[in-house]
Amino acid sequence: MSLPQTDLESTKDFRYECAKRIEAQIRMPPMHKDFRLQAVHIAIILLVPMGSLADGGFLASNQGSMHLHDNLNIVASLVRHYFLMLNADISNPNDYCDQVEKYACAYRNEYRCIVTGESPSWASHIIPFSWNKDEANVYETSLVMSACQAFFTDETCDDLYGLLSNPDDLCSSNKQWNVINISESVTAAWSCSSLGLRCLGVGPKASQCPDTQGSIEQEWEVKVQFQWLYRRFRKPNEEMDGITNENDMRNMAEAQIHYEKMGCPPFMDAFGIATGRKGCKPIFSGHTFTVTMSEEDARKYKMMLDLRWFIISIAAMSGAAWYPELLPLPLDW
Repeated sequence: MSLPQTDLESTKDFRYECAKRIEAQIRMPPMHKDFRLQAVHIAIILLVPMGSLADGGFLASNQGSMHLHDNLNIVASLVRHYFLMLNADISNPNDYCDQVEKYACAYRNEYRCIVTGESPSWASHIIPFSWNKDEANVYETSLVMSACQAFFTDETCDDLYGLLSNPDDLCSSNKQWNVINISESVTAAWSCSSLGLRCLGVGPKASQCPDTQGSIEQEWEVKVQFQWLYRRFRKPNEEMDGITNENDMRNMAEAQIHYEKMGCPPFMDAFGIATGRKGCKPIFSGHTFTVTMSEEDARKYKMMLDLRWFIISIAAMSGAAWYPELLPLPLDW
């Protein structure tokens, strides 16, 4: 079992320099001369794909000051939107447009939790259903979707727009490719985003019958890795000056690196008991499993897992999972 890890240890020095340049660039206009990066901004810079920070990237430091400021904040707004809508889902657990999709997911997973294998289990959306439940939700979601450019190619971003914020297709993400089955033992960790599911890849099912290779019914497998996330229990809007004082930024990075070297140990509840258990034993990071579905659904499933992974990783590192309301609103709110 391979232990999960980011590229942070090998790229941290480059990311530190990017943070300094980003802060300096945003401070250029007189109206932003006192700007300070916040914890959520630092987490974004430490965790986005490297291409996003390179020249021409969504967060490249050589773009216009106002544009860079807006791009950085819209990623934070995306994190905010995810958690506020997740909380809305939790408040209305039975608010589904299509029960057929819910039960199809349960059947696909043999009515068991995809993480622990336990039964009974319950359907949960990967990306909150409230992102496109009605016209108001779709509009709110559309305001933050440009943040996806920090993580994905233009082609994938276009796909995500259509799947998650299409005003002509309400409830568009209430489908099998955005639903998983989880048991009670991991529900709390899933809700507070201590539980990460990282997509390792998709492809045709290895044991497929040769006679079905050209069939539209060909099954695909999505390989998923389970990971506990490091949680920072401080406010995400805490200011961190990346130019004159690097200590806070370095401490955030080193805490994540140390956590990964420790094998990303289980999240402990208030009583010091590991949450997310399979029987009497806690589930450890690095556990992998596969989910089988059609090729079209598998590709969409991967996009949902990838998007959630980026969002909750930033939230966990910055403390935003507990305080989403402290993150910036979208510009056109």
